[in-house]
Amino acid sequence: MKIKNALPWITILAVLKVLLDHWLSLPEEDRHRIGRVVRESKGIPGRITPEHRDHIKQAASQLDKAGLGRDILSATAPLPGRRKNKGS
Repeated sequence: MKIKNALPWITILAVLKVLLDHWLSLPEEDRHRIGRVVRESKGIPGRITPEHRDHIKQAASQLDKAGLGRDILSATAPLPGRRKNKGS
């Protein structure tokens, strides 16, 4: 695989790493409870009870959203010294 073709995958992996780091910043109890809710609902939002939905919202409010955005931007920034060709 050429580097040019691998760059989108490298970017995806970098964003996933940032998301994992922020997910792990949540208390372990919240991560386990959210995981259980998602498994029980099979990922279908309509199957999540209002009580569980409130818990997920509360846990999400603990995340550093500005930091997450900043970290994603940093992870996806172009590599130093590389310029896009305007003619391509």
